[in-house]
Amino acid sequence: MLGVALVGLLLVLPAISAARFWGENDLSHDREASNFVTRALVDAAPDALILTSGDGPTFALWYAVYGLGQRPDIAPVNVSLVSFDWYRRTLAGRHPDLAAALRVFDPARPTAWLGALAAGRPLYRAETLAIPLPGFHEQPA
Repeated sequence: MLGVALVGLLLVLPAISAARFWGENDLSHDREASNFVTRALVDAAPDALILTSGDGPTFALWYAVYGLGQRPDIAPVNVSLVSFDWYRRTLAGRHPDLAAALRVFDPARPTAWLGALAAGRPLYRAETLAIPLPGFHEQPA
C-alpha cells in the first residue's frame, strides 16, 4: 500500500507543478529570436559578418543561416568561440573565404584577426561583445 501511495505521489507532484507553472514556461508566443533574426538578416548588407558573443543571438543566427538556409551569404561569427580551434575549422569550412583570416588568430592578440576577417566584408555586431573592437568605427544600423 505504501508503494502505491509513493508512486501516486510521484505522479501527482509533477502534474500539480506543471499545471501551476505552465503559463510561465509556455514560450509558444515568444517571438524575440525570430524578430531579431528577421531584422538582422533584412538589415545586413550582402556578404556581411555578424559578430555575436552570447548564446541567444548566436543560436538564432545559426538556425536561420545554416538550418533554414536563409541568407547563406552572411557569416555569423561568435567572438567568444574564435579561440577554439574546432570553431575556427568549422567556420572556415562553412565560409572558405574566411579561412586565411582565421588562420592568423593569435590568443595573445585576440582582436588582431578581426581586421583580416572583415577585409572586404561589411561588419555588424549583434550585441555588446566579449572583446573590444579597437580601430573600428561604429555607426547605428
